Amino acid sequence: MSASYFCVLFCLVWPLPCHLNYVHRDGREPRPLLFLDRAQFAAAFAADVPEKLAAFIADSQVGFGVDALNGAVSEPAWRTKPSWYLVTTHDRMIRPASQRAMSERAKAAVTEAPGNHAIFVSQPTVVAQLIKQAANATS
Repeated sequence: MSASYFCVLFCLVWPLPCHLNYVHRDGREPRPLLFLDRAQFAAAFAADVPEKLAAFIADSQVGFGVDALNGAVSEPAWRTKPSWYLVTTHDRMIRPASQRAMSERAKAAVTEAPGNHAIFVSQPTVVAQLIKQAANATS
């Protein structure tokens, strides 16, 4: 595969669950934005986060443009810099097998934890430990 890395190709090779909705939040945005479906948000993104907090996060999400799916990275940092990856084994946004494939491709040091996509909220200590490990390895 070339140095360009297309998000849409990634989605085709490693399909994601369909929790995204195309919506216009207001008339000022000329193109539709993608948001996680509020009704499916907790199950898809934050299954291990308390219900009220997951609802708050769902209401706070910022949509992203459909054009973002066609974005390309010409020089991925992981080709020249050490990388670390936290595989969240209960993730319903990016399948664990896809996470493992991405981390393997980046030759990342991998840590696995039983958590969902919002593990940074539900288990911040696990995330902080990985950040410390990376910082110690590069200092």
